[in-house]
Amino acid sequence: MDLENRFKLMEDEERIEALTNGCETTETISYTHKFTDEELTEKRVKLGEVQIKISDKEEEKADLVAAFKREIDPLKSDRGELTHNIKHKTEQLTEVVFLFPDHKEGIMKFVNQNGIIVFERAFLPGESQLNLHSGTNDQ
Repeated sequence: MDLENRFKLMEDEERIEALTNGCETTETISYTHKFTDEELTEKRVKLGEVQIKISDKEEEKADLVAAFKREIDPLKSDRGELTHNIKHKTEQLTEVVFLFPDHKEGIMKFVNQNGIIVFERAFLPGESQLNLHSGTNDQ
């Protein structure tokens, strides 16, 4: 009887004892084990289970990333706006302003609610003759 066949029919404990008693010494090594059809089927089933778990985790991750993105995007936008404002030492405002004509200089002055002139421009055609308080021409 050859060496392999001598141990095949033994129970696990009996085989390990016989191998231990019959060998010269033991050593731990790595080697390639060829799967049986049954082992290969088990591995395929396990692979399917792992694939499903990975898919579930990837969906969970996508949901978490989307939630995180919803939280961080406004902060990034604020950061960009603040950085721009600090860099240029200004900010763009949209608010009601009050227009005052300066007939001596031929300009229209735009005054904000704090009484600060925020913009000036030359009169538009027909504006120099307009009395802003009455809405009539001063001809």
